[in-house]
Amino acid sequence: MGPIAAHFLRCRERDEERERWIRRELRQMVEDRLDEWGRQLAAAFRIHTEVRADKSPPVDAYNRSVARRLER
Repeated sequence: MGPIAAHFLRCRERDEERERWIRRELRQMVEDRLDEWGRQLAAAFRIHTEVRADKSPPVDAYNRSVARRLER
């Protein structure tokens, strides 16, 4: 029974490690997407602020926002 039980436990540990790895990868993917979403939301807010403050057309405000992001 010893070798069979040891094999079963090794298989179970390997499966649990695989599940932990998948969860870590999914968590990282979600965090990356939320980070990207936050950057896009901030860019949209900057464009909106420029349109309201400068009374400039949205296309010009968008172009300035893209140019600033490319400078960074």
